[in-house]
Parts: sequence; structure tokens; C-alpha cells
Amino acid sequence: MSEASDFAARLYALARSDNGENVTLELGGVPVFVVQDLDSAHYILRHNASNYLKSMDWFRQALGASRFTENGPAWAERQALSQPFFSRFDREKTVRASVAAARKALDKLYRHANEGRQTIDDAVLRYLAASVMLEVFFDVDLETSGVEPEHIAYLVGFGSEYSFVPARNNIAFSNAEITRFLDIRYKVLHSMQTFRNGDASEQSLLGRVRKMDADGSHGFRLEHEMTMYFAAASETTAATLGWAMYCLSRWPDIQTRLRSACELLPDLDECLWDNIEGSEILRNFVLEVLRMFPSTPVIARRAIDEDQIGGRFIAADEQVLISLVGIQHSRKINPDPWKLDIERPAPGGANFGNSISFSTGPRVCGGTRFALAELMSVLLTFIREAKFEATSPDEPNFLFRTQLMNEGGQPVSVSPLRSGRSYGNGI
Repeated sequence: MSEASDFAARLYALARSDNGENVTLELGGVPVFVVQDLDSAHYILRHNASNYLKSMDWFRQALGASRFTENGPAWAERQALSQPFFSRFDREKTVRASVAAARKALDKLYRHANEGRQTIDDAVLRYLAASVMLEVFFDVDLETSGVEPEHIAYLVGFGSEYSFVPARNNIAFSNAEITRFLDIRYKVLHSMQTFRNGDASEQSLLGRVRKMDADGSHGFRLEHEMTMYFAAASETTAATLGWAMYCLSRWPDIQTRLRSACELLPDLDECLWDNIEGSEILRNFVLEVLRMFPSTPVIARRAIDEDQIGGRFIAADEQVLISLVGIQHSRKINPDPWKLDIERPAPGGANFGNSISFSTGPRVCGGTRFALAELMSVLLTFIREAKFEATSPDEPNFLFRTQLMNEGGQPVSVSPLRSGRSYGNGI
């Protein structure tokens, strides 16, 4: 097992052994400061954010420079390009796209269960999430785009393998691994060239991406930015949907309560975002899933200058890891952090009552509102049209792939609530 494979399990173990306390771990042979205290995290991400750069060296090599990886003016330019679209997206279009994609995914999962599969295929959830993103922001059908989400997932996994190791450490990859990586990276970048073709309004997101690519400032490349949009949209959403299905199967009483509440909403084909957003119990469920199983379990930052955090000296150029697992399971915040509690009131705010799951400060996730709209719409569809049953009593086998995964897939079987429901050929 690689150090990366074991990393997520170590985060959960630390959350229990050193609950809410900052610790130092040895990773890649280097001592690394791991933050589990919320105040320390806010200090790094908000109050003294100018001293802590986003540390994404491995991802820049794997996926190219993008809004996701860059700092300073290179990041600010990319952020100014895309944030207006992520903030003012079409809510109703998102609901319609999410419901349609969720139904297609369910058809696929029904067939898998009938074939005797015991786990959820993560590829189905990635395809679902990528298709919604592509339709909402680019008016493109994923099926005809030529983009393969599983190739992007491979690049993300490759980049994550040592993403928590401080920069400039020498990590050896075999020739076979490097050859495969280069082959898949070529396929991904080649597939992204499809977005150079066809009509696009100058005021659309794609039109602005093309213009910035033509300008070429700060190393901007259309293929790299589009790859980032896919990775950010499909990987995190797919991981969260997987954990939501895991929770529904492990807590059948909560599944029943959610279904009863969701049945009070209008028919899915008539349901509006205002209806969905008003479901407090569904919102709380999504936030609890994100709290217990954060899709991105750790945030990496690199100090520019020396600093002091809670009596711990931080050297210039030192990497700091903020454990969302540790923070969100801290008893300083929640006296019973290991309990899934959909009655827990969420204290509002820009991150919808979850002050750290989407990060915070100037580098907060730009797609937070879109992600919540998509997750709630998809899960509304899942809960109203399917039932979820656990296929194994085992505890999760945590896997770090930038996202928090359950190795081998979530042990869940999906079946239709009502017979004869099918919405197409699936994914």
C-alpha cells in the first residue's frame, strides 16, 4: 500500500487520537504540520491567507496550470474569468439537468445490482456529475463531447499520489507508470481540443476561455482550464454522492425520514429550485455527509514567511496540511461528531452552514452554490425513486485520491422503489 493510499485512514485515526488538536506527522520522510483546530484553519485560510500559498505542484504537473493550481495574478485572472458564471448559474437548468442525469445513473445502477454487483461503480457517478456541469455551463452533451471522465479521474489519482509530500522531494515512478500517465494525459488534452471548435458567444464561459487562451497571459491554456473544470466538477460531486448513498444504506431510518420529507415536494418533473432549497432536512443531510466524509479531506498550503500557530513555529516554505476530517470531527465544535445527525441546525453563511467543507477565505471553492444545488437535486431524485441497501457490514476502507473515496466502491445495492421505472439506456 502506498503512503497516499493510507493517508485518508491516518486522518481519521488522528481525528480520534488527537481530537481537535494540531499535530506533526512524518510524510514522505518530512515532518508536516497537520491542522485539526478550526481557529488555526481560519487563521491560515482567511486571516493570514496572504502568507499561505495554495500548494498544488503535483497537480500542475498532472493536469496543467489552472485556477485550481495557481496563486497570485495567475490565479486572480482565472478566478475573474469563471467566478461570475459559477455565482450566477441557472438554478432551474441545474435542477432539470441533475434530475435527468440522476435518472440515467439509477438505470445503470439498477442493472448493476441485477447483475449481482455488490458495490457502486464510481464511474457512473463521475459521468453523472460531469454531464450536469457540461450541460449547465457549456450547453454540451457529454456523450458526444469525446471527453472520457475516467481518464481525468486517472490524472487526478496520479497527481494525488504524492500531493501531500512537500515540494522538491524526489519520488520515483516506474517507466510503465510514466508511460501510461503520458498516454492518458495526451488523450485528455486532445479531447479538450473539441472546445476550440463550434460557435460560442463572446459573453459565454467558453467564449471567455477561448479569448483568454488567445491572449496567452500567465500561461493560460484552454485545454488545461477545461480539464480543471471537469476534475473539480465530477470528482468532488461523485465522491459526495457515493458517501451519501453509503449513509442512506447504513442509516435506513434516516433514509425513510428523508423519503417522507421529499415526497412532500412537487413531482420531480415540476419541482423548482425554490422547492428543493426549502427542504431543510435534505439540506442538513447533504451538509452532514460533507461533514463526516469531506469530499476533499485535506487542504495544502505553503508558508511564504515564518509564522507561529498555537505555539508551533512554521518555517518559510514549510507545507501545512489542513485536515477537514479532523476539524469537522472535533468535539470542540460538535460533542458527538461521529453521529450522522440531520436534525442538527446549520448556522447559515456563505458555505450553507458548513464553514469549512468548501474551504474558506479568498480561495473558497468557487462552485459551492452550484455543488449544493446539484447535490440536493440529484439526491432528491435518488431518494424519491430508489432504495439503498448495504451489501457489507464492514467499516469504510478509506482511500485518498485528492477526494475521499471508499476503496473498491461503496458497498451499496440500488433498486427501484416502484417497478417498471426506466428513463433510457443509462450511462
